[in-house]
Amino acid sequence: MSRNKRISLNKKINPLYIVFCEGETEESYSSFLKQKYRVPIQIKTKVTGQKITDTYIKNYIKEIRKNGISDLDKNYLMYDVDSKEFTDCLNNIKNGILLASNPSIELWFLLHYRNHNSYLESGNCTQSLINLNKTYKKGKLNNELVNVLDTKILDAVNRAKLLIDFNNPSSTIYKFIEELEKIKKKQ
Repeated sequence: MSRNKRISLNKKINPLYIVFCEGETEESYSSFLKQKYRVPIQIKTKVTGQKITDTYIKNYIKEIRKNGISDLDKNYLMYDVDSKEFTDCLNNIKNGILLASNPSIELWFLLHYRNHNSYLESGNCTQSLINLNKTYKKGKLNNELVNVLDTKILDAVNRAKLLIDFNNPSSTIYKFIEELEKIKKKQ
């Protein structure tokens, strides 16, 4: 059994942030964040559906970090947690920071537009977003949504922090945004 080779911190290497996610919408959002925050880190996205485990993460990291891993690397898990069984599965993963939205990532998008603090089914959440953004389609970020996601991101962070993590409604995607904001301020 081989051990992971560690990269010396003296050697200049950009940290790698891997965003493991459920589907195309999360992948599109992660790509948007990569473009918005042009910071000295690599952001890679890997769509896994609900087939995410510590072993999956470890094997994927070995595959893409051929020269070893850095202590500065981080793994994020961007998933909808509207199912208790899947939430329990995600909570058992030790090799990642959970960015959970309940009922769905559309709640996170909705928080860019307005506060929301009452229970919401996934379909109703998507419909609420469509009511605010008539051309929204799951899996794609249209120009109007990109503009709102860009200009109202700190509003969404503040609104999400008022909600109780993992309850319906809630989103912890703000933790990733705060990390990116912190890196951006250091530049």
